[in-house]
Amino acid sequence: MSAANLFLGVSLVVSKSRDQFWLKWIGIASICVDIAQIALLIWYNVFADFQMKVMLSQADFVLSWLMVAITGLWIIHFVSEVNASKSLNSIPRASLVGFILVSVIVSYFSISLGADFYEESRAPLPVRNLSATERALADRFESHLFESIDGEKLPYRLMKPLNYDSTQKYPVVLCLHHGGAHGRDNAAQVQASYAPVLANYNNRRNHPAFLLIPQCEVGKVWMDPDVDSAIMELMASLEKEYSIDALRRYVIGESGGGYGSWHFIGNHPGMFAAAIPVCGGGEEGLVENMADVSIWAFHGSDDLLVPVSYSRKMVNALRKAGSKPRYTEFAGADHYIGKRVAETPGVWDWLFMQRRKI
Repeated sequence: MSAANLFLGVSLVVSKSRDQFWLKWIGIASICVDIAQIALLIWYNVFADFQMKVMLSQADFVLSWLMVAITGLWIIHFVSEVNASKSLNSIPRASLVGFILVSVIVSYFSISLGADFYEESRAPLPVRNLSATERALADRFESHLFESIDGEKLPYRLMKPLNYDSTQKYPVVLCLHHGGAHGRDNAAQVQASYAPVLANYNNRRNHPAFLLIPQCEVGKVWMDPDVDSAIMELMASLEKEYSIDALRRYVIGESGGGYGSWHFIGNHPGMFAAAIPVCGGGEEGLVENMADVSIWAFHGSDDLLVPVSYSRKMVNALRKAGSKPRYTEFAGADHYIGKRVAETPGVWDWLFMQRRKI
């Protein structure tokens, strides 16, 4: 469809039709929008990262409505041609009525279909069947549903420290899942995060901590304001209920969770003591907000889903700002480096040693 519209636009610009003001601009507008749509389609198939797909889908939605708007330019062209005529009598009445009727029908269906597509884009995807492994891992954690002040519902799993003692203070680890676990089942996010590693017996014994694993809704990302606010409210409520050390809040995530890790430490200065963003990306302009956060970032040099340049840019920006982040880049590794990160010598000891300065 985009290719056909592109050829139409080109024909309007290169043929004698360009002598008509509105036809020329219809052609130019069609070329611009169609090239953009074709480029978005190519990028959507190249990038498999969830955040990138969401942004591209949103951009394509806007372009689709622009194509509907171009239909209005055809109507404007028709009206201008009628006004330029000496009399409406020069146009057969049946043709005039027919054109207006067709225009109304086409406009109605264009707007109606656009509204339907919009509603479909907002609807959650069908719930997928969880594997036995996913369900077993999730069942090790308490299941909860948090509702924010704004009405945002956030499913989450929670594991308390081994031998929890309310007279002691414990760190909390915000474990963000990657893009493949979005939904409302409140289970898939566990396996899609670093929670299972942190929940093994040795880590629980050596580093007792609260493990918090929220689940992001389909069609949303960690950076969405309503999701961000809900997580901040959830963490505040847990700190009122349990004995949590406010100076030892940590965040870790891979891919979509890596983006989320960069987001939270960049947008909530003074909140987190440490972060482990894995194959993600952030906003370089927010590095000043991360000055007091201990960071150990990871990425694979041959990552085709999230370019390694995303982590390199963040690390370089932090170093220019005077920070000293750790950065491990696995040579020849692709996007799936979760196991290598979890088995990096000293990574968990390093994480739980971090404490935010007052």
